[in-house]
Amino acid sequence: MSYHQFTHLRFNKSTSYNLGFRCILFFSLSTVIQTVQAQYPVFHLLDSALTLMESPRYMEGAQIYRTLPAARIDPRRKLSACLSALNNQDSSLFKTVLLDLAANHGFFENGPMKINALREALDSGGYAIWLASKRDSCRIHFLRTHIDRSEVMRRMRRIYELDQARALVERYSSVDSVTYSIVTGIDQENLYEIIALAHEYGLPNDFDDLWNTSGLVELVLFHCGKNPHGFQQRWDAIMPYLNKAYAAGKIGSEYLRIYDTTLYMNAGVQYYGTLENAPVRDPKGLPQRRAERGLAP
Repeated sequence: MSYHQFTHLRFNKSTSYNLGFRCILFFSLSTVIQTVQAQYPVFHLLDSALTLMESPRYMEGAQIYRTLPAARIDPRRKLSACLSALNNQDSSLFKTVLLDLAANHGFFENGPMKINALREALDSGGYAIWLASKRDSCRIHFLRTHIDRSEVMRRMRRIYELDQARALVERYSSVDSVTYSIVTGIDQENLYEIIALAHEYGLPNDFDDLWNTSGLVELVLFHCGKNPHGFQQRWDAIMPYLNKAYAAGKIGSEYLRIYDTTLYMNAGVQYYGTLENAPVRDPKGLPQRRAERGLAP
């Protein structure tokens, strides 16, 4: 079944749900949820660990975090753990997570550090000398282990540059019609370039590519989604690649929220129930859709 067909599924309003059918439906959905939760890497322990690490019970959270396989943790959540370790003066965990981010996710390859506390600690604080001794070896490891994704990273840098140009056009252009034409053109070009990359290499993401690649993909999705013209066609084109990457644990569920947010901006409804106090398109089908994406009922 195509995604286009999926988005137009509707329950037959004339169906009469007797008690027996409702019981069957409940147990069927329970089975689907259990199956999908096993398929999608939902880290409840990671949620607990990070919550504890941001509370007075930091040591308990850090102990849980250390038991989790680093290769399956979203890099952006690794950064949260890294910052919590820094704030709690846990030098051992801070160094471990930061080296992981640098060597396996190219954390220092995107230019100057933008997080003040981390920048101060690494540039002039107690970790500056330590990092200087590790930085080159981490970079060499990252480039060597990601050589097969070099073309993806090169083209994603180009997408980033275009997105920055987009912001300049919005800031300095005084003619609204010209601004709109240029901006929507850039957004569409960026989206189709991501689709082309996804078709050839798999969806660009933080696990396989450079740090914050997923954030750039999400930014393009949001920018494109604000344009109501061809809204669903564009989402239909990229959604299979997003779903595949999500099922493989390469991205989180943020793209579903972006879809809901932009759908709400354009049509006043959401589809996956990720927004509060927003009406839902096809509310009867919502439990099924959330179950199929491993989201809580």
